[in-house]
Amino acid sequence: RGDWIGKAPFDYIKNPKTRNIEPDPVRSRIVQKLFAAFATGPARIARTCHRLFDFGITNGKGTVW
Repeated sequence: RGDWIGKAPFDYIKNPKTRNIEPDPVRSRIVQKLFAAFATGPARIARTCHRLFDFGITNGKGTVW
């Protein structure tokens, strides 16, 4: 049937009408900005993880990635 099975990836949300996934408007912008900063500058993984935490995005336990 083409349904998305399981939990949606990090920056996507499940659409109950289409039974598929769509980009989350807020989280996808944050992820795009962080990837661009990581790709173009001297950003480190630890700094990127802390920036995610500053945006309010945490891991499953509620701490920094």
